[in-house]
Amino acid sequence: MKNSLSAMLAGIVDYAGHFAPAKLPLDEAARRFGALRGGPAGWLVGRFVAPAARLDDLAPLLPALGSPTPPLAAIGRGGADAAAALAGLDRDLGDVDVFLGHHPEARVELCETRLPAPLCEPARRAELEQYVERALDLVERSAPAAITLFFEGSYGPDWRRSLVSIAEAIAEAWRRRGAGAKALGAGFKLRCGGAAAQDVPPAEQVALALAVCRDHGVPFKATAGLNLPVRRLNHQLFVKQHGFLNVFGAAALAAAQGLDEAQLAEIVADEDPAAFVFGPDEFRWREFAVASDEIAASRAQFAGSFGGCRVEEAHAALGALGLVD
Repeated sequence: MKNSLSAMLAGIVDYAGHFAPAKLPLDEAARRFGALRGGPAGWLVGRFVAPAARLDDLAPLLPALGSPTPPLAAIGRGGADAAAALAGLDRDLGDVDVFLGHHPEARVELCETRLPAPLCEPARRAELEQYVERALDLVERSAPAAITLFFEGSYGPDWRRSLVSIAEAIAEAWRRRGAGAKALGAGFKLRCGGAAAQDVPPAEQVALALAVCRDHGVPFKATAGLNLPVRRLNHQLFVKQHGFLNVFGAAALAAAQGLDEAQLAEIVADEDPAAFVFGPDEFRWREFAVASDEIAASRAQFAGSFGGCRVEEAHAALGALGLVD
Protein backbone atom coordinates (compact mmCIF):
# COMPACT_ATOMS: atom_id res chain seq x y z
CA MET A 1 0.00 0.00 0.00
CA LYS A 2 1.29 3.46 -0.87
CA ASN A 3 2.37 5.62 2.05
CA SER A 4 0.09 8.44 0.96
CA LEU A 5 -3.02 6.23 1.01
CA SER A 6 -2.11 4.75 4.39
CA ALA A 7 -1.47 8.22 5.82
CA MET A 8 -4.88 9.41 4.69
CA LEU A 9 -7.02 6.39 5.56
CA ALA A 10 -5.42 4.10 8.15
CA GLY A 11 -7.72 3.91 11.17
CA ILE A 12 -9.95 6.65 9.76
CA VAL A 13 -13.32 4.96 10.43
CA ASP A 14 -14.79 5.21 13.90
CA TYR A 15 -16.94 2.08 13.62
CA ALA A 16 -20.55 2.95 14.46
CA GLY A 17 -22.36 -0.30 13.67
CA HIS A 18 -24.67 0.13 16.67
CA PHE A 19 -26.08 3.32 15.13
CA ALA A 20 -28.10 4.05 11.99
CA PRO A 21 -28.16 2.88 9.29
CA ALA A 22 -26.90 -0.52 10.50
CA LYS A 23 -28.52 -0.34 13.97
CA LEU A 24 -26.89 -3.59 15.06
CA PRO A 25 -27.41 -4.75 18.64
CA LEU A 26 -24.41 -3.71 20.71
CA ASP A 27 -23.11 -7.27 21.08
CA GLU A 28 -23.39 -7.92 17.34
CA ALA A 29 -21.68 -4.60 16.55
CA ALA A 30 -18.83 -5.55 18.88
CA ARG A 31 -18.37 -8.93 17.20
CA ARG A 32 -18.60 -7.33 13.77
CA PHE A 33 -15.89 -4.85 14.71
CA GLY A 34 -13.62 -7.63 15.95
CA ALA A 35 -14.12 -9.53 12.71
CA LEU A 36 -13.40 -6.42 10.66
CA ARG A 37 -10.12 -5.84 12.51
CA GLY A 38 -8.96 -9.30 11.49
CA GLY A 39 -9.97 -8.97 7.83
CA PRO A 40 -8.62 -7.18 4.77
CA ALA A 41 -10.56 -3.99 5.59
CA GLY A 42 -9.27 -3.91 9.16
CA TRP A 43 -6.66 -1.21 8.46
CA LEU A 44 -9.48 1.29 7.89
CA VAL A 45 -11.02 1.01 11.37
CA GLY A 46 -9.83 2.83 14.45
CA ARG A 47 -12.21 3.52 17.32
CA PHE A 48 -15.35 1.64 18.32
CA VAL A 49 -18.33 3.93 18.90
CA ALA A 50 -20.81 3.29 21.72
CA PRO A 51 -23.35 5.35 23.66
CA ALA A 52 -21.90 6.65 26.91
CA ALA A 53 -25.05 5.38 28.61
CA ARG A 54 -24.25 1.82 27.45
CA LEU A 55 -20.58 1.57 28.37
CA ASP A 56 -21.54 -0.71 31.25
CA ASP A 57 -23.19 -3.04 28.71
CA LEU A 58 -20.10 -2.87 26.52
CA ALA A 59 -17.79 -3.99 29.33
CA PRO A 60 -18.34 -7.77 28.97
CA LEU A 61 -18.04 -7.39 25.19
CA LEU A 62 -14.52 -5.93 25.21
CA PRO A 63 -12.88 -9.27 24.29
CA ALA A 64 -15.06 -9.39 21.17
CA LEU A 65 -13.51 -6.13 19.96
CA GLY A 66 -10.16 -7.88 19.56
CA SER A 67 -6.74 -7.37 21.06
CA PRO A 68 -5.40 -4.94 21.96
CA THR A 69 -8.55 -3.22 23.19
CA PRO A 70 -9.28 -0.47 20.65
CA PRO A 71 -9.80 3.16 21.61
CA LEU A 72 -13.46 4.13 22.10
CA ALA A 73 -15.65 7.08 21.22
CA ALA A 74 -18.62 7.74 23.51
CA ILE A 75 -21.80 9.32 22.15
CA GLY A 76 -23.42 11.60 24.68
CA ARG A 77 -27.04 12.07 25.64
CA GLY A 78 -27.36 15.72 24.61
CA GLY A 79 -30.25 17.86 25.78
CA ALA A 80 -32.91 20.24 24.53
CA ASP A 81 -31.43 23.25 26.32
CA ALA A 82 -28.13 24.21 27.93
CA ALA A 83 -29.05 23.02 31.42
CA ALA A 84 -30.31 19.63 30.20
CA ALA A 85 -27.34 19.15 27.88
CA LEU A 86 -24.82 19.93 30.63
CA ALA A 87 -26.62 17.56 32.98
CA GLY A 88 -26.50 14.91 30.26
CA LEU A 89 -22.77 15.48 29.72
CA ASP A 90 -22.18 15.17 33.46
CA ARG A 91 -23.90 11.78 33.36
CA ASP A 92 -21.92 10.78 30.26
CA LEU A 93 -18.63 11.55 31.99
CA GLY A 94 -19.82 9.69 35.06
CA ASP A 95 -20.50 6.63 32.91
CA VAL A 96 -17.01 6.92 31.41
CA ASP A 97 -15.52 7.20 34.91
CA VAL A 98 -17.25 4.06 36.16
CA PHE A 99 -16.37 2.12 33.02
CA LEU A 100 -12.66 3.03 33.07
CA GLY A 101 -12.50 2.37 36.79
CA HIS A 102 -13.44 -1.24 36.12
CA HIS A 103 -11.50 -1.52 32.84
CA PRO A 104 -8.25 0.48 33.04
CA GLU A 105 -7.02 -1.21 29.87
CA ALA A 106 -9.64 0.70 27.87
CA ARG A 107 -9.34 4.24 26.49
CA VAL A 108 -12.23 6.59 25.79
CA GLU A 109 -10.60 9.19 23.55
CA LEU A 110 -13.64 11.16 22.41
CA CYS A 111 -17.00 12.20 23.75
CA GLU A 112 -19.38 13.44 21.06
CA THR A 113 -22.46 15.45 21.88
CA ARG A 114 -25.12 17.47 20.09
CA LEU A 115 -25.37 21.14 20.88
CA PRO A 116 -28.78 22.32 22.07
CA ALA A 117 -30.50 23.58 18.91
CA PRO A 118 -31.40 27.04 20.29
CA LEU A 119 -27.74 27.78 20.99
CA CYS A 120 -26.86 27.16 17.34
CA GLU A 121 -28.63 30.36 16.32
CA PRO A 122 -26.01 33.00 15.44
CA ALA A 123 -27.73 35.57 17.68
CA ARG A 124 -26.93 33.38 20.70
CA ARG A 125 -23.21 33.12 20.03
CA ALA A 126 -22.19 34.43 23.48
CA GLU A 127 -24.38 31.83 25.19
CA LEU A 128 -22.88 29.10 23.04
CA GLU A 129 -19.33 30.10 24.01
CA GLN A 130 -20.34 30.01 27.67
CA TYR A 131 -21.91 26.59 27.18
CA VAL A 132 -18.75 25.16 25.58
CA GLU A 133 -16.62 26.58 28.40
CA ARG A 134 -18.88 25.01 31.00
CA ALA A 135 -18.74 21.68 29.13
CA LEU A 136 -14.94 21.82 29.19
CA ASP A 137 -15.04 22.66 32.89
CA LEU A 138 -17.09 19.49 33.41
CA VAL A 139 -14.42 17.46 31.65
CA GLU A 140 -11.75 18.89 33.94
CA ARG A 141 -13.81 18.15 37.04
CA SER A 142 -15.38 14.82 36.13
CA ALA A 143 -13.47 12.99 33.40
CA PRO A 144 -11.24 10.18 34.69
CA ALA A 145 -8.75 10.59 31.83
CA ALA A 146 -7.84 12.90 28.96
CA ILE A 147 -10.66 13.27 26.44
CA THR A 148 -11.62 15.50 23.50
CA LEU A 149 -15.16 16.86 23.24
CA PHE A 150 -16.71 17.06 19.77
CA PHE A 151 -19.81 19.21 19.31
CA GLU A 152 -22.38 18.60 16.57
CA GLY A 153 -24.55 21.56 15.60
CA SER A 154 -27.95 22.11 14.04
CA TYR A 155 -28.47 24.29 10.98
CA GLY A 156 -31.47 26.08 9.59
CA PRO A 157 -31.85 27.86 6.24
CA ASP A 158 -29.08 30.30 7.19
CA TRP A 159 -26.62 27.45 7.65
CA ARG A 160 -23.61 29.52 6.68
CA ARG A 161 -23.94 31.97 9.56
CA SER A 162 -24.85 29.18 11.98
CA LEU A 163 -21.89 27.00 11.03
CA VAL A 164 -19.39 29.86 11.26
CA SER A 165 -20.86 30.94 14.59
CA ILE A 166 -20.55 27.43 16.04
CA ALA A 167 -16.98 26.85 14.87
CA GLU A 168 -15.85 30.27 16.04
CA ALA A 169 -17.59 29.86 19.39
CA ILE A 170 -15.83 26.53 19.96
CA ALA A 171 -12.49 28.10 19.07
CA GLU A 172 -13.01 31.14 21.30
CA ALA A 173 -14.24 29.11 24.27
CA TRP A 174 -11.18 26.87 23.99
CA ARG A 175 -8.83 29.85 23.63
CA ARG A 176 -10.28 31.65 26.65
CA ARG A 177 -10.34 28.59 28.81
CA GLY A 178 -6.92 27.22 27.91
CA ALA A 179 -5.80 23.62 27.73
CA GLY A 180 -6.31 21.47 30.78
CA ALA A 181 -4.95 18.16 31.94
CA LYS A 182 -8.07 16.28 30.89
CA ALA A 183 -9.75 18.45 28.26
CA LEU A 184 -7.54 17.76 25.26
CA GLY A 185 -9.58 19.92 22.95
CA ALA A 186 -12.95 21.05 21.67
CA GLY A 187 -13.83 19.87 18.18
CA PHE A 188 -16.45 20.33 15.47
CA LYS A 189 -18.48 17.37 14.18
CA LEU A 190 -20.24 17.57 10.81
CA ARG A 191 -22.96 15.18 9.70
CA CYS A 192 -22.42 14.37 6.02
CA GLY A 193 -25.44 12.18 5.31
CA GLY A 194 -28.41 10.31 6.65
CA ALA A 195 -31.62 8.52 5.76
CA ALA A 196 -33.07 11.35 3.66
CA ALA A 197 -31.77 13.57 0.88
CA GLN A 198 -32.03 16.66 3.08
CA ASP A 199 -29.57 15.06 5.51
CA VAL A 200 -26.77 15.43 2.96
CA PRO A 201 -25.19 18.89 3.23
CA PRO A 202 -24.16 20.70 0.05
CA ALA A 203 -20.51 20.56 -0.95
CA GLU A 204 -20.23 24.24 -0.04
CA GLN A 205 -21.21 23.49 3.55
CA VAL A 206 -18.56 20.78 3.91
CA ALA A 207 -15.96 23.10 2.38
CA LEU A 208 -16.95 25.93 4.71
CA ALA A 209 -16.65 23.65 7.74
CA LEU A 210 -13.16 22.58 6.68
CA ALA A 211 -12.04 26.14 5.97
CA VAL A 212 -13.41 27.65 9.18
CA CYS A 213 -12.10 24.83 11.39
CA ARG A 214 -8.68 25.06 9.70
CA ASP A 215 -8.55 28.82 10.10
CA HIS A 216 -9.49 28.70 13.79
CA GLY A 217 -7.51 25.63 14.82
CA VAL A 218 -10.61 23.55 15.63
CA PRO A 219 -10.35 19.75 15.24
CA PHE A 220 -12.81 18.41 12.66
CA LYS A 221 -14.52 15.07 12.33
CA ALA A 222 -17.34 13.84 10.13
CA THR A 223 -20.07 11.28 10.54
CA ALA A 224 -22.65 9.49 8.40
CA GLY A 225 -22.88 9.28 4.64
CA LEU A 226 -19.20 8.78 3.79
CA ASN A 227 -19.56 5.24 2.53
CA LEU A 228 -17.71 5.51 -0.77
CA PRO A 229 -14.35 6.98 -1.78
CA VAL A 230 -15.53 9.52 -4.36
CA ARG A 231 -18.68 11.63 -4.57
CA ARG A 232 -21.44 10.19 -6.74
CA LEU A 233 -25.18 9.97 -7.11
CA ASN A 234 -27.07 7.94 -4.50
CA HIS A 235 -29.82 6.37 -6.60
CA GLN A 236 -32.02 5.59 -3.59
CA LEU A 237 -32.08 9.15 -2.26
CA PHE A 238 -31.41 10.81 -5.62
CA VAL A 239 -28.80 13.09 -4.10
CA LYS A 240 -25.04 13.40 -4.58
CA GLN A 241 -23.35 11.47 -1.77
CA HIS A 242 -20.03 12.73 -0.44
CA GLY A 243 -16.83 10.70 -0.81
CA PHE A 244 -14.32 10.23 1.97
CA LEU A 245 -11.40 10.86 -0.40
CA ASN A 246 -13.04 14.15 -1.33
CA VAL A 247 -13.51 15.28 2.26
CA PHE A 248 -10.22 14.12 3.75
CA GLY A 249 -8.22 14.93 0.63
CA ALA A 250 -9.65 18.45 0.86
CA ALA A 251 -8.77 18.56 4.56
CA ALA A 252 -5.15 17.57 3.94
CA LEU A 253 -4.79 20.13 1.15
CA ALA A 254 -6.53 22.77 3.26
CA ALA A 255 -3.98 22.27 6.02
CA ALA A 256 -0.89 22.00 3.82
CA GLN A 257 -1.68 24.36 0.95
CA GLY A 258 -4.02 26.88 2.58
CA LEU A 259 -6.68 26.41 -0.10
CA ASP A 260 -9.62 28.75 0.14
CA GLU A 261 -13.26 27.80 0.57
CA ALA A 262 -14.05 27.89 -3.16
CA GLN A 263 -11.13 25.58 -3.97
CA LEU A 264 -12.12 23.20 -1.20
CA ALA A 265 -15.70 23.12 -2.53
CA GLU A 266 -14.33 22.04 -5.92
CA ILE A 267 -12.52 19.11 -4.31
CA VAL A 268 -15.53 18.09 -2.23
CA ALA A 269 -17.79 18.23 -5.30
CA ASP A 270 -15.44 16.41 -7.73
CA GLU A 271 -16.95 13.18 -9.08
CA ASP A 272 -13.97 12.07 -11.18
CA PRO A 273 -12.02 9.26 -9.46
CA ALA A 274 -9.06 9.94 -11.76
CA ALA A 275 -8.62 13.35 -10.12
CA PHE A 276 -7.57 11.71 -6.83
CA VAL A 277 -4.05 10.39 -7.34
CA PHE A 278 -1.99 8.58 -4.70
CA GLY A 279 1.71 8.48 -5.47
CA PRO A 280 4.37 6.61 -3.50
CA ASP A 281 4.67 9.45 -1.00
CA GLU A 282 2.18 12.16 -1.97
CA PHE A 283 -1.52 12.69 -2.69
CA ARG A 284 -2.46 14.86 -5.62
CA TRP A 285 -5.74 16.45 -6.66
CA ARG A 286 -5.37 18.09 -10.03
CA GLU A 287 -2.53 20.63 -9.70
CA PHE A 288 -2.35 20.49 -5.88
CA ALA A 289 -0.20 18.00 -3.96
CA VAL A 290 0.44 17.12 -0.32
CA ALA A 291 3.20 14.87 1.04
CA SER A 292 2.50 11.82 3.20
CA ASP A 293 3.98 13.39 6.31
CA GLU A 294 1.74 16.43 5.84
CA ILE A 295 -1.28 14.15 5.43
CA ALA A 296 -0.36 12.39 8.67
CA ALA A 297 -0.05 15.78 10.39
CA SER A 298 -3.50 16.78 9.12
CA ARG A 299 -4.98 13.54 10.45
CA ALA A 300 -3.32 13.99 13.85
CA GLN A 301 -4.00 17.69 14.35
CA PHE A 302 -6.98 18.64 12.21
CA ALA A 303 -9.27 16.14 10.44
CA GLY A 304 -8.83 12.77 12.08
CA SER A 305 -11.74 10.43 11.44
CA PHE A 306 -15.33 9.86 10.41
CA GLY A 307 -18.06 7.70 11.87
CA GLY A 308 -19.39 4.91 9.69
CA CYS A 309 -20.42 1.27 9.53
CA ARG A 310 -20.03 0.18 5.87
CA VAL A 311 -16.32 -0.53 6.08
CA GLU A 312 -16.16 -3.53 3.78
CA GLU A 313 -18.10 -1.63 1.12
CA ALA A 314 -15.59 1.22 1.38
CA HIS A 315 -12.68 -1.19 1.08
CA ALA A 316 -14.21 -2.91 -1.94
CA ALA A 317 -14.75 0.45 -3.61
CA LEU A 318 -11.10 1.35 -3.02
CA GLY A 319 -10.21 -1.95 -4.66
CA ALA A 320 -12.39 -1.15 -7.66
CA LEU A 321 -10.39 2.07 -8.09
CA GLY A 322 -7.16 0.07 -8.04
CA LEU A 323 -5.99 1.63 -4.76
CA VAL A 324 -5.89 -1.59 -2.71
CA ASP A 325 -5.58 -5.26 -3.61
